[in-house]
Amino acid sequence: MLTSLYQIIEIIAVCSAAVTGVLAASAVRADIFGAMVLGCTTAFGGGILRDLLLGVTPPAALRNPLMLILAAAVSLTVFALEYAFGDKAAGEVVARESSRHEQIMNMVDALSLSMFVIVGIDAAMAAGYAENAFLTVFVGVVTGVGGGLLRDIMIRRVPVILQKRIYALAAILGAILDVYLTRFGLSQELSAAAAVCFILLIRYLSVHFRWNLPRYPKY
Repeated sequence: MLTSLYQIIEIIAVCSAAVTGVLAASAVRADIFGAMVLGCTTAFGGGILRDLLLGVTPPAALRNPLMLILAAAVSLTVFALEYAFGDKAAGEVVARESSRHEQIMNMVDALSLSMFVIVGIDAAMAAGYAENAFLTVFVGVVTGVGGGLLRDIMIRRVPVILQKRIYALAAILGAILDVYLTRFGLSQELSAAAAVCFILLIRYLSVHFRWNLPRYPKY
């Protein structure tokens, strides 16, 4: 039952991440292949980094092509919708489209972030590191932010985790919450659900109220 739950979570996370990759591709006017590459990189980048950290080689994403096919299909679908309906107007309409893109990006990115954190923690625990809280949290965070980090580097954008909206911090706090709720006796299902809700809440509040960590000023 628990394995099935985490498989469902991973499927949702992969699909959500693929969507954010394609939306980012639209910002740099990538072609269909580039959009699919960015979608799949965002979906699997964190998981591949996770497996390399845990010594799982080849990474799971390369051993089971079904999830990769799913991410590619989602990427292709989103690209087709964007191609058909996303470039039909100019001026104020384009500005509204840009705002809509950002809203969708924030919502879907928060969903994939929270769920990939949980998937990463589960993978670390399954690999025998349940007693090592630091490693488990670290692997969870890397799984959550890794795909988005690679996505941003590929489109030559300053990674989100380095500059805005309490992104990585939400992943860190959510991962810590998940690990220690499990240690205190809460079931893995409830701990995971609490962590997902916590990360989503922090991301929503940070976007809604424009919370940011202190940063270097412009000169």
